[in-house]
Amino acid sequence: MAIKPDTKNLLASSLEKLLECKSFESITIQEIVKGCGASRAAFYRHFHDKQDLMQWFFRSQMEDGFTGYLEDLPKWDLHCARTVMIMYKHRNIMQKLVLDKGQNSFTEFLFDTGITHTTNCTRAVLHIDKLPVDISLSIKVWVGGVTYLMTEWIERGFQETPESVADAIVETLPYRLKFIFTNSYTT
Repeated sequence: MAIKPDTKNLLASSLEKLLECKSFESITIQEIVKGCGASRAAFYRHFHDKQDLMQWFFRSQMEDGFTGYLEDLPKWDLHCARTVMIMYKHRNIMQKLVLDKGQNSFTEFLFDTGITHTTNCTRAVLHIDKLPVDISLSIKVWVGGVTYLMTEWIERGFQETPESVADAIVETLPYRLKFIFTNSYTT
């Protein structure tokens, strides 16, 4: 029996190829499915729209950066650097995605993903379901700043090295979160 390629990855690869020569806004679902030989029905079985596809693609890419994060929190800075490198690897696409400022924009996606990931990690480390308000606010402020930093880095054409951007992210982590992540409160 022939192995069926993963439709989600085929669609993501098609979008990635289209982004090499077109803006995200101008790409149609028809072009995406035509580029990989899938049907529109197959597209809509997996995704609501092209923003949903883009977010799935980058969420799956970012999972590589987050792999092992909770098990090795004292080295969270290395995971941060790995995540920045993944974004740098896809820099040509990133620049086009950041230009899309509409609803469900890539910048909004970065912020939401950062909040979710940082909140989940913090809750796991502290072994609690609901974070205290001060910690939640620290996360939102920090992730907001990181999202702005990343967006600016992308818009300026990646002028700084990925290492210097990762260092800036690590250095700006609020003390309370740094204490949680480096001491891990494990019992």
